[in-house]
Amino acid sequence: MSVAQQNLESRRGLTELERPDAAAGKALAASVVGYAMDGFDSLILAFMLTAIRTDLGLSPAVGGSLATWTLVGAVAGGILFGVLSDYYGRVRVLTWTILIFAVFTGLCALAQGYWDLVAYRAIAGLGLGGEFGIGMALVAEAWPARLRARACSYVGIGWQVGVLLAAFPA
Repeated sequence: MSVAQQNLESRRGLTELERPDAAAGKALAASVVGYAMDGFDSLILAFMLTAIRTDLGLSPAVGGSLATWTLVGAVAGGILFGVLSDYYGRVRVLTWTILIFAVFTGLCALAQGYWDLVAYRAIAGLGLGGEFGIGMALVAEAWPARLRARACSYVGIGWQVGVLLAAFPA
């Protein structure tokens, strides 16, 4: 850190213990990107629902249930992976949730019918829900108390960025 940076930070009143370290920055960046991908996925599903319903011959109510099953999976994933992260570590379990979300979101493109798609969306939702809770917990644990609320708000903004990015192609 340069002398100018040290002077600036000392004027802000940040001591060495109150500054986020490199691991905190990585946790924040990864969580923001994860939340953005989740927001993107959720809005893309809403935009694509008419095409999915037409392709699979689904009624509006049955087509809309795809979003419901994703959210049911997310609630279950938040609970399940939150507990598992306490036993196996946040980073390890977060890696699992990202992998589950990515693989099963990708498998949605190969779904042959409604029940395939429900299964893929629900399992992708497990990953989404796990990532939500663990990502925020990682940031909250890694950032100093004085900056924790700001860092967590940046994570939440990741969702809105993802939604905004999904809206551009539409």
